[in-house]
Formats: sequence, C-alpha cells, structure tokens
Amino acid sequence: MARVRAALACFLAYAVMSGMLAPLGIISAPLASYLGVDIATATAGFSWLTLGVLGGAVLALWLLSALPLRALLVLVYAAIAGLLLSLALAESATAIGARLALVGVLCGLGLPGAAHVIATTFAAERRTSLLVLTDGAFSMAGVVAGAIASRALAAALPWYQVYLAVAAAAAAAAVLFATLPRPEALRAEAIAAVDASTATDVEAGQAQSWPVAAWWLIAALAAYTLGQSSLLLWLPQHATTLGASLEEGGALVGRYWSGMFAAQIVVALVVLRLGERRLLGAAALGTAAGAALLLTGASADALLWLVPLWGFANLALLKIVIGFSVSVTQVTSPRLISALLLGATTGTACGPALSSAVVRMGGISTALLFGIACLVACATVLLVLLLRSAPRRQRPSPALPD
Repeated sequence: MARVRAALACFLAYAVMSGMLAPLGIISAPLASYLGVDIATATAGFSWLTLGVLGGAVLALWLLSALPLRALLVLVYAAIAGLLLSLALAESATAIGARLALVGVLCGLGLPGAAHVIATTFAAERRTSLLVLTDGAFSMAGVVAGAIASRALAAALPWYQVYLAVAAAAAAAAVLFATLPRPEALRAEAIAAVDASTATDVEAGQAQSWPVAAWWLIAALAAYTLGQSSLLLWLPQHATTLGASLEEGGALVGRYWSGMFAAQIVVALVVLRLGERRLLGAAALGTAAGAALLLTGASADALLWLVPLWGFANLALLKIVIGFSVSVTQVTSPRLISALLLGATTGTACGPALSSAVVRMGGISTALLFGIACLVACATVLLVLLLRSAPRRQRPSPALPD
C-alpha cells in the first residue's frame, strides 16, 4: 500500500503543475482586465511562474540529494497550497507575480522529486509505464483546470478561481507524502521485489558522464515544451479571431489535454509490447505533423477537432524521451532525469515571454508559427538520434573457399 500511496502522491504532484500551466491562456484576459493592462502584457507576466519553475528545477539538481526527500516534498506541497490560497489577497501585479514565482520554484522542486520517487520505488518494467501515467495525470488535470477556468470566466468569477482547486490538490499531495515511509524503506521494498541491480544502476548514474546524445535530448525537450506552451497560450485568442467566444476558445486547452490523456493511456498499455524506440519515432512525427495540421483550421469548429488530434499525436513524448535516455546513457540516473525535466522546464519558462514578444512583432498567427517551428525542431533532433543509435545488423562473414 505504501507504493500505491507513493504513486498517487506523484500523480497529484504532476496534476498541480498542470493545474498551474493549463489555464494560462484562458485566465490571461480576465487578469488583464483586473490589472488594467493589455493581454500581451498580462500573458508575459506569467513568466514569474514559469521562470520560477525553471529556478526550482535548477535547485532540484542539488537539493534532492542534499535534503530528506519526504520532508522536502511535504513542505513543498503544503507551501504551494498556502500560496495559492493567498492569491485572493493579492491586489497588484507585483504581489501576484511574487506568489506565482514562489509557487513556480516549489513546483520545479516537486516534479523531479516525484520522478525520483517513482524511479527508485518501482521495478524497471513498471517504471516507464508509471512515468507515462504521471503524464496522464498531468493531462487530465489540464482538462479539469481548463474546464474550471472556462466556466469561471463565463460566470465572471475572479481570475484566480481555478487555483483554489489546485491548492486542494497540493494539500492532498502533501498529506500523501507525509504518510509514506522513509525512502530507504520504499527502496528496500522495491529491491526485494525485483533485481537488486536497479539500485546499483541508480547510484552509478550519479558519477557517470553523459554522452552528447543526452544533451541533445535535453535540448529537444526544451524545444518541445517551448512550442507546446506557445501554442496553448495563444490558441484560445486565435480561436476568438475566428468567431469563437472566450469560453469556446478556452475549451481548446481542455480538448488538447483530453487528446493527450487518451494517448497516454494507450502508450502505458502498449509500451512494453511495442518498445520505446518505435513509440518515440511515432511521437516525434506525430508532434510535428499534428501541430502543422493546426494551420489548416480556417474556422473555430475545425480547431475543435484538430486540437485534440494534435494532443493525441503527441503520445507521451516527454516520458518516452526519459525512458529512451536510459538506453542512450546505459544507466538510470536520477540526476539525468532532473536534467531532462530541467530542459523541459526551460522551454515552458521561456514560453510566455518569447511568444508574447513574437505577438508584439507579428501578431498571434506568427506566435502559432513559432510554436510549430519549435516542435518541428524537436522532432528532427529525436529522429536523428533514433537513427544514429539504431542497432546495426552485422553482415554475415563471407564463406571461405573449399
């Protein structure tokens, strides 16, 4: 039961991060009205949150191994809950930004911590499936958060309404982490259930140097999340230019995460049968092609179908890349997992500021093209790495003459 609670706590950790990011493109308009600024300025203000996540991810490279993990995760998610509840008291852009920045730092610490719990608690054959399911929790939380934000917008409720639900999820995660046994006990249980070499591989990964391919994977994830966040930030506003209402535009975010959630359930079921390499190739192609299809959506009704199709085509790219990194480095390294998540966090952190700058220069349609270009770059890097790391068939030796 302890490992079940560990998995649930990790799922909630990812749900909290999604609940913070998914509504940004929906609540940017009411936040702009609340602060009395234009929508590009309000959207750029969310960089407080995303840059905080980036800072937390950097801190995680050292703090996760320096501090007791269970106590750190309990403190992180209890503090997130308190900070989100305090948004109701924030009346200025500075006060809101400071709170969002602190929440971002804490989320940046919490996600690698949750991934570390899964990596050291579960058997190798379950690890990838559970990492994919954390993305499923991320996607489902995006659906729920998008729906709450859209309905709150339609009902003219305060912009922070959706974050009260996220605060409840963070509090639940803190309670679950507090009920877990010490990491050493979970680790011993996992080793007793599977091969003890798992622990040796984890520890060996701390000292082993990473090949160049690992750094390319980090860069690819940064491009992936930069493209994803740029598209999701501006698709709701793009839909309104095509005649959709604000609520209908906001619903696109939830439809994206619904499509991705469906794909992640499929991937979690078939990853052992098809293998990570085939799934990674399909996810890379699907990510780029699905985003490019958005350009064919000349109406809001078309986007209602194209956006979830793009979400499904993404599969579980982020966690498949993490699983693939093990075969590239030949070791399961918690520090490498943190670095990969740091790359992904970097793209997310830069999304609001960069895409808002693009909008100021060329409009919303240019920001969408920018996001698609980032996803094409990510897919290109992943496909090249797949081809370069493919096992080569040995040619049969020529027969010797009699």
